[in-house]
Amino acid sequence: MKRMILIFLSSFFLFACGGGEGDGEAGTGASSSADTNAVPTVTDSSDEDIPETPTVVSTRTMSELTVPDGFNYDQNSNLIYNIDVSGYSTDNAYISVYTSYTKETDGSYTPHFNSRVAASSLTSGLATLEFSVSSGINSVLAEVQFYDGSNPLQSELSTSESSWTF
Repeated sequence: MKRMILIFLSSFFLFACGGGEGDGEAGTGASSSADTNAVPTVTDSSDEDIPETPTVVSTRTMSELTVPDGFNYDQNSNLIYNIDVSGYSTDNAYISVYTSYTKETDGSYTPHFNSRVAASSLTSGLATLEFSVSSGINSVLAEVQFYDGSNPLQSELSTSESSWTF
């Protein structure tokens, strides 16, 4: 067993060394295993082939920038919705609000579940939801699920609204 370990370690050191370049054989045409793995180097340092490209640097100061009146730097809109479905039902229910959804041909909506931005339970058909959406979103889908298994109430709400009464 000691002999196997000694052979293994000896062969490891021989392969790790790589064998060297030899002494002067590189120019004679003789090929060794080290020569076949050699990486060619580029010795031409001429800049004639490289076209010159002008570098244009334009810097502006904050005082040179103009911003239209009423521009909002905040990329999010904070929304507060007062939800009232007590005219339809006061049973226990759960509301979810989605920013991404698909309108089906039958008029119903299919929410994209990973876009839910708010959710809450309804107490006596009432709830208040506070959430933020990107300022580019103009409408959201509100979906009320009742615990009795009936079809959900769905409504597309404008982000400029602040209440939803059913």
